[in-house]
Amino acid sequence: ECAPYLKGTENVILNMISKGLAANQKNNGIKLAAVKALTYSLELAEPNFKRPKEKQLIFTMIFNASTCSDERVREAGISCLVEVASKYYDQMGPFMRQIFEITKKAICSDSEEAGKMGIEFWSTVAETEADLKWSHQEAEESGMTPPDQKSCNFTQAAISSLIPSLWSCLSKQNEDVDDEEWNLASAAGCCLTKMSEVAGDSVVKMVLPLVEGNIRNKDWRVRDAATTAFATMLNGPTKEKLIPLVQRAFPVILEHVKDSNDVVKHTAAWTIGRICEEIPEVITPKVLPHLMRTLIMAMTFSSKVASKACYAVRNLADALDQNDSDEPSNPLTKYFYDLMKSLLDASNREDADQGLMASAYECIASLIHTAGKDSYETIKKLIPHMLKRLEMSVNKSKNNSDTNNVNIQAYICGTLVVCIRKLPVSILGSFMDTFMLAFLEVLKCGTSVCHEEALLGVTEVVRKTKDKCMRYMKAFTPLLLKSLNNVLEVRVCGIAIGLAGDIVEAVGSKIKPIADNLVQHFLNLLQSADLMRDVKPRVIHAIGGMALALGKDFQRYLRHVMGMLQKMALYKFEDPDEDDIEFMNQLRESLLETYTSIFAGLSDENAQNLFRPYVDSVWQLICVVGKDEDTEDSVLISAVSLVGDIAKGFGSQATGLVSQTAIQELLHKSRRHSNSKVQERAQWAQDECQKATRH
Repeated sequence: ECAPYLKGTENVILNMISKGLAANQKNNGIKLAAVKALTYSLELAEPNFKRPKEKQLIFTMIFNASTCSDERVREAGISCLVEVASKYYDQMGPFMRQIFEITKKAICSDSEEAGKMGIEFWSTVAETEADLKWSHQEAEESGMTPPDQKSCNFTQAAISSLIPSLWSCLSKQNEDVDDEEWNLASAAGCCLTKMSEVAGDSVVKMVLPLVEGNIRNKDWRVRDAATTAFATMLNGPTKEKLIPLVQRAFPVILEHVKDSNDVVKHTAAWTIGRICEEIPEVITPKVLPHLMRTLIMAMTFSSKVASKACYAVRNLADALDQNDSDEPSNPLTKYFYDLMKSLLDASNREDADQGLMASAYECIASLIHTAGKDSYETIKKLIPHMLKRLEMSVNKSKNNSDTNNVNIQAYICGTLVVCIRKLPVSILGSFMDTFMLAFLEVLKCGTSVCHEEALLGVTEVVRKTKDKCMRYMKAFTPLLLKSLNNVLEVRVCGIAIGLAGDIVEAVGSKIKPIADNLVQHFLNLLQSADLMRDVKPRVIHAIGGMALALGKDFQRYLRHVMGMLQKMALYKFEDPDEDDIEFMNQLRESLLETYTSIFAGLSDENAQNLFRPYVDSVWQLICVVGKDEDTEDSVLISAVSLVGDIAKGFGSQATGLVSQTAIQELLHKSRRHSNSKVQERAQWAQDECQKATRH
């Protein structure tokens, strides 16, 4: 965004730029500087785009640059057009004929950079129109008001003329497989995919002839281009249109996975993965055996191809998982053991790069997550193997800090997390201590990457062992506290906060031996200026869980905790944006729910009287929530519920509190709220208030 102090200077800046891009400007260095300055100034020029003559001048400057004989200026000019498409899409209509000619010429030119910029322009336009298409469809389906902005249909008007040029670019691949390389072929594939989303069924008649006529071509570049072109269609047309086409092409693409050329193999395996993701209906019982044999074989090919084979299996496993319940079996059960063996071998290859290792372990995790009960024994047999791998990796880390090794630990921990989550305690029981010891070792010597996964592993152990997890706390507590202190690693700290809450919930009042340390760390986190604000509501929720677990014994922390919560309740913004409003709702909801938990926990032995000195500040927060127009329904429910809890707990002593005008207005408004859950809680709270006033 432009700096505020530049507002109002746009005319001066654009006048200076226009001199650098005038038709009579001979110095290409000045032209290059001017068009770059124009690109940087587009945000500032919003008022000028609303005035026809000035908009005409801006586009003339861009066209002068985009047609310059100097390659650098020409590329910068087309880059400026990309920014215009992003920022001023609906202002381009009168100029699209000229823009089309410029971008098409760039795509067909000898300059790869200019070609990529020309393609990027149409990718940006297609992405904008795809977003508008889905927004209008969603609004229509949900009965909501559609967005004001409408599509100008630039993509539909241009696609048939652009496809031959994009097709030509698809065959300009590199000799070697490189997922990270952004060249003309990858840019064209991305653009066609986005255009397909806009064009829908109509793209088939334009692309399919190119695919059918070239997918068996002797030239590997043409075969690969045809396979890529086919993959680009999978996002746009309806399934009714696609299914017969995919069924026809599938055997050919599957054979391409075994092609003599690695680039073709790679593209074919990726395309199979896209089919498994988008149209799994074509993977019938008749097709599945050949598909499994081919993908298992592909896992022994080059690491790039093997990675895409893993990607395809993972997508198929995810597609077959129609619900979260544990089914007795699924179509992959027959291949489960062979897939696991091949994936483990692939992940442990000497030439395995990060891409292959990540794909293999992600695929293993998906297969475990979606496995039927008849695969449980195979998963159980996998666990000792994974634990042994983890032990070897941890021992290796003690001698050196190889990044590759650290990532392996994260992958293995992630796999073990899925195993623990999937299998019942009756199968896992004998492994629990071993799991915990393994995760502790990772936390002692690893880095934040694997600490996240190890903490998630401990979380699953806690959830499975429930209150029996206290036997691990002596060894684990120092590592948990260390993770809670790691405020600069937001993910690690956030997971540790959630884990602390899970431990408290699992063990209840048995948490007492480590409660002092945990509460102190929670308070430190709330005071920390280094901790991201979005994490703090989670800390407050964790305090609420501690209050419920300790009951009356929480009173030893009451003064310090309530003082900190009162400070947090004062948080406010002068001119909040959407993110600020969302944060305030999360913060207030966590405060209200924690106040509720503290009050409920103090219910024994008339301990609620200890809460009385803090009621005024709690009431202030409830009143603020009631008056704030940006308050979300869930926060409102928490507020009226707390009013009812206090009225019920204090009885007649709450008469003065619940009779306050602001509280009565809150209850009155909430009982007439459009959300039935808000209405129900408000009515219950009102009933409790009336009982209190009658005592």
